[in-house]
Amino acid sequence: MASQGNEKVDSFYENERYYPLSGWSKSMLPFKDPHSFSNRDGTKAADRHSFPLDPHEWKAVHEWRIVINPSTDKKGWRYSIDFRTCDTKYVSTAAKTSLFRRRRWIRTKRRVQTSPRLRPPAIIANRTSPERSYGSSISHATSAPSPAASFALICQPDTNVGRVLEGDKILLPPSILTGLMTKFGREPLPSPMVFEIRNKRARRISHCGVLEFTAPDKSVAILPSWMLRNLKLTPGETSAFTLRPIPKLTDVLLQPLTSEFAERCDDPVRELTNALEKFTCLTAGDSVPIPIAGKTHTFRIRKVQPERKEKRLPSAGCIIDADIKVGFMEAVKKGSQRIEKIASKSNTDTKRQAQSTNRFEGKGPGVKLSANRVIEASEISGKMCPTCRKDIPKSRFALHEIQCMRLNIWCTECNGVIRKVDAKRHSHCKKCGKVVNKDEMQTHMDTEHKLIRCVCGRSFEANEMESHKSLECPRRQLNCRYCSVKVAAEDKAGHEMVCGGRSCTCRICHERVLRRGLGRHMAVVHKMNPSLLNTAEFAGPEEVRNH
Repeated sequence: MASQGNEKVDSFYENERYYPLSGWSKSMLPFKDPHSFSNRDGTKAADRHSFPLDPHEWKAVHEWRIVINPSTDKKGWRYSIDFRTCDTKYVSTAAKTSLFRRRRWIRTKRRVQTSPRLRPPAIIANRTSPERSYGSSISHATSAPSPAASFALICQPDTNVGRVLEGDKILLPPSILTGLMTKFGREPLPSPMVFEIRNKRARRISHCGVLEFTAPDKSVAILPSWMLRNLKLTPGETSAFTLRPIPKLTDVLLQPLTSEFAERCDDPVRELTNALEKFTCLTAGDSVPIPIAGKTHTFRIRKVQPERKEKRLPSAGCIIDADIKVGFMEAVKKGSQRIEKIASKSNTDTKRQAQSTNRFEGKGPGVKLSANRVIEASEISGKMCPTCRKDIPKSRFALHEIQCMRLNIWCTECNGVIRKVDAKRHSHCKKCGKVVNKDEMQTHMDTEHKLIRCVCGRSFEANEMESHKSLECPRRQLNCRYCSVKVAAEDKAGHEMVCGGRSCTCRICHERVLRRGLGRHMAVVHKMNPSLLNTAEFAGPEEVRNH
């Protein structure tokens, strides 16, 4: 990538090799050659999709074009006897020894001059995060390198928008979703989306999920009020958000602030597990309000155990589709002794199945009972995605539809969904209907459908020739049932008529019998099942040898 001031030039190379029979081709490059589209050195694949254009930062001066100058031919190609990284090794005209050629594609882009006040939050790719830790307070442990997207937003409580956010879901501005889709390009967005929220001033960290990208201001994030208190954020204060994939939880240890919740429900463990359906993840050290039996109770998350046992695992984990064990500590404010009964039940494994309706049992009209909670019939129904034609739950249909429409298209010939990046190369053979790369269609036609003449005089396609030779060809070789000599299929009947009329000597009684009657002789005289015998084995050796 060349740059000059506010302009930059993106480039990649198209490579082809010459084959004596088929000519120039990029679809059958040897292993040691570079990719058909690669960088200048040929060390890795690169094409126009390798250079996504961020509309908030760059504007294309001109789209992709081929470089044509006096050192290239009319189509931009430069020739060499083999792949060379040095441009001086290429010439503009093809010689008899030219077996390799390449041409350069470029696109010039100019930086967009946008006012900082009007510009949406920038999404920055981070490979490492200094001073990163997990839990409610920050330590100086470093994390394993992983791609992430970071941005800063002003945090406001949900009371400012006149709605109550349940669980740990937050509202983000639509510009964040646009930026994430631009950053990930052809890659699917992570699901579920988990963001790390960091308050550097108070050295606090928490994690949350996303309810919608509908925040009223492009620079403001709407958080539940309890989350602001955990992070020690004041309304209007700026905080750092990072898209951070975290492992699933296997164990969580909770401590209620009071034991009152144990007196208000018959099965506190089950009630608590059902209430956690509204959460995406849990962070150790957070104090989380959970509504149980019509009243909100606050629990402090004392310990979480992620799925993978590594030194750099976060003190947080995702509970979507996770098998978790819920444990309890003694209440901070002691009350009823019923908390001990709850602790005795905490070893029961519960599987949280968010947005899943695979296993249900009837529990009254209009209501279905899942493994963890009661789900209304209206929640179960979904909508069919117009792109992939799958039934998607309504709760995540909007986000799925946007992402699926951007990445996929529906193929009417094979009745399946394919990636947009593969659509230009996706094609069907008109003869056999197989999916074949467009660049390899000619090779497919030559190897599968080229007419080949059989020794019998008939012509068949290459993919039918093997079946013809083994089942139908009159010149195929078959064994005579009397002498085991191989003869052509068309001559077998005449051969067996002559061969069966000859006499042979029975190896057991040495009597002379006709070959076609040897089976009946073995059954009647020697009480042997003729279907289990090979006639040639019981004929005398001189008959087979002199045949």
